[in-house]
Amino acid sequence: ISDDGAVYMAGEATDDDADTSTRDEDAVAPETWSFVKSLRTARILFRWDAEASRIVRIALPSTIGSAGEAFCSAATSALVSRHWGADQYVAYSMVSVLVGLASALTGGIGDASGVLVAQAVGGGRYYLAGQYRQAALVVEYLMLLPLYGLVWWYFVDNSVDGTW
Repeated sequence: ISDDGAVYMAGEATDDDADTSTRDEDAVAPETWSFVKSLRTARILFRWDAEASRIVRIALPSTIGSAGEAFCSAATSALVSRHWGADQYVAYSMVSVLVGLASALTGGIGDASGVLVAQAVGGGRYYLAGQYRQAALVVEYLMLLPLYGLVWWYFVDNSVDGTW
């Protein structure tokens, strides 16, 4: 930080330097120079290294799975809307949203069991890892079955009666 309160990066020339007319930033607009410095900083921070390769190798299957799931969801929506009509598409969308919400309610259980299982496996306690996963599955199913039953009862009953 200089006397006038300006912040300079290490190695950056200041106005107190003897020859300021030869600096590179005088040749370009201040906004452009700021952008160029940002790009240089980003290049330093985000180098492709072994750690980045490991992250991509681990994340790639999940990314491909999510993209495939989104594509299948879009294709299903397109087929339902084209072949069944607008009313049936609205019903399909509502049920999909409610089933997604019901699944989101139990998503925390799956995430927590994933952490516990990973810790147990890392500690070499494979039997305990299996117990964690089985207990999580039982709790998830016990929570989801009433929710799915409620959704099924409400939407199927109303769609058969034609009251909605």
